[in-house]
Order: sequence, then structure tokens, then C-alpha cells
Amino acid sequence: MIEGWIRDFSYEAPRIVDAGIAIRRLITSTSDARIASWRDADRWCRLFDAREGPRTLARQIVQGPDPVEDILRRACLDDPMRAVSGYVRTVAEEALRLVPDRLGGSSGPVTIERLTQFLVPGGMIRFPDPEMRGLVARSLLTPWLAGRAAPAEPVRAAVQTFLLSHLGDPRLRASQWSRAGDDAIALMRQWLARASLIAFFEVIGEYAYDRHWRYREAFWSACLKAGAIDDAWLALGNAVHTSARAVKDLNGAYARLTGSAVQSNQSILLLRVRNTIFCEWSHEGKLRAWPVDWKTAPKLYLAKYTKEDVIGAGLPFPPNLQYGSKGRQDSEDCSIGILKVVGGREASPRCWPTAPTSTSPTRIGCRNELPLPGRSAAE
Repeated sequence: MIEGWIRDFSYEAPRIVDAGIAIRRLITSTSDARIASWRDADRWCRLFDAREGPRTLARQIVQGPDPVEDILRRACLDDPMRAVSGYVRTVAEEALRLVPDRLGGSSGPVTIERLTQFLVPGGMIRFPDPEMRGLVARSLLTPWLAGRAAPAEPVRAAVQTFLLSHLGDPRLRASQWSRAGDDAIALMRQWLARASLIAFFEVIGEYAYDRHWRYREAFWSACLKAGAIDDAWLALGNAVHTSARAVKDLNGAYARLTGSAVQSNQSILLLRVRNTIFCEWSHEGKLRAWPVDWKTAPKLYLAKYTKEDVIGAGLPFPPNLQYGSKGRQDSEDCSIGILKVVGGREASPRCWPTAPTSTSPTRIGCRNELPLPGRSAAE
């Protein structure tokens, strides 16, 4: 009777409350040592109270001081079959309802750690169905939906790592995020775009940092801060040091740049800004841009790129008498469109020089005191 009640538990199950009351009467009316552990569990967490038992355990798991493994053992739910029962699933749902209020403060990383111990024992997610995956994603991202303030960095990193590790990258494994909701998916994609941008400029700093990069970094940082970057995808050369912190933050969500036509320590960053794809290169590489629907536009989220994949015919940049002389005279309308998309204002074709090395944030509507986190504008 007890095993069946635990296994098939659901708030909506017929007579689940009455059955729990009957079990409580049974275990308290006998001194049989075989059910002593159930009696102790009910006394401790009201296990067989069909309404309060799951909520009590959820509070212990999310907020309590004891190790999650000990909590489940004390509740007699550590048996492999019971651990994936309807009762434990209900506890998981209640725990996820508590999580958003715990993520905003200093307890955020600890909450993620405890949730990981409960939901991902031994590295395998306890309930891998789409509905539960969606509930997990939404619970962890809810505090920052609807334009709320950005999370503290340790919390964001913990949430992002958990979701990438156990649900995967929503850009690559969309089915795992099908129940998360469009707003949660969009937020995660923004976080990953930010991580890609940070990683790219960290790689630049380690392998190819030149003075002009502080302007390009400030420009794209300002675009990111303004919410103009919709997606970003990084491709690293074979020799790039992938143990860098920012690269590790991507948890493998990046591509490889290969082929004899590129240096082994060269990297690229593909960005989608509205309906335009941009490609930034390290090592004095030329900035390129394409309308997203052009056949020559690079595709985001590939696992590997060669130089030929990202240098197809694109939008021409304007002539600039002061900073470059290779622009085309008929490129004015295209380039103004790019600048309006990125900078959000009317721009003169002289604002974007043909040579990317001369790009100044003051000419394209961004100030250089908006560097990415961890890097000063003076670097």
C-alpha cells in the first residue's frame, strides 16, 4: 500500500488524501519494527500528508542545512524506484517553485548546488521528460524575465552552467527547451551571446590584442548592453587556449576554425543583429556583414568553419576618405542600414571606415567607457 501510494502519487490522483490518512493511521497503530522507518519519516516531514508532505520536503531540499542525500534517506525516498516516483516528482515541482525567490540574493549559488544534488544525482537528470526540463529552465530563469535587473555574476554563471550541462544549448538542442517558453529561451540565448562575446575578446587579449581592439570591444559591448545583439557564435582556432575562464563558461558551446588558410590561433565571432550577420576576425581580420537571408551569409551554430565559409560576398562598406579608400561608391545605402541597425540612429557613411582597424566608437554612436566585464577601456 505504501509503495503504491509513493509510486503513483499526484495531487490530482483520486482519493490520494484519504489513502495518505489511512497509511498514517496504520503506521501509528502498530509497533511493527518493519515500518518504523516510515513512521519516523512521517513524524519528521509529514510524509503521508498528501498536501503538506511534498512541500515540507521541498523546503528542506532547497533551504535546509542538511545534505540532500541525507534528507532523502531520512524520508525513505533514497531507494532507486522511489527516487523516480510520483511523490519525488511532486517534491521536485514544489522545490522548483521555491527556487526563483532564492536565486536573487547571496544564496543563489548554494541553491543551485542543492538543486543539482537533488535533480541530477550522479550526473543524470532525475526526470528527463520535456515537461520537467521546461519547468527546470523556467524556474531558474524566472527571476530575470520581463526586463528585471541582471543577475550577479556568480549566480548567472551557476545557472548558465547548470542549464548547459543538463538541458543543453537551446540553439543546438531546441527540443530540450520546447516547454521552457519563448521568453526563457530568448534570455538564455542573450546570456550565451554575452558569453561568446566575452570569450572572443578574452581570446583576443591573450593571442592578438592590438590597440584598436579596445574600440571594437567597446562598440560591441555597447551593442550588447543595448540589447541589439540577438545571437552570437564563436569559432576558435585549433591552438587557442580553451581552458580560459570565459571559454569554459560556454561549456563547449562554440565551434572550431580550421583549414590551411587560417592561423591556428586565429578566431572569429559571428553575430546576428536583427536581420544582419556580422563576422569579426582576430588578428587584424576584416569585418564583414551580410543580410541574414543571403546565400553567402555564414550559418550560425555549425561545429566547424573554414575561411571560405565566412568570407563570401557581403554588404559593401562605404568609401571613407580619411580612414580607407577601398569602399565602393554604390555602397552608401547598405552601410547606412547596417549602422542604423547596430547603432539605432541615423548615420553618415563616413561613420564606419572601410578599414575595421580604424573603427572608433565615437564615430558609430558608442562610447569606449563601456567595456565588457573584466576588462577596462584603457587596456
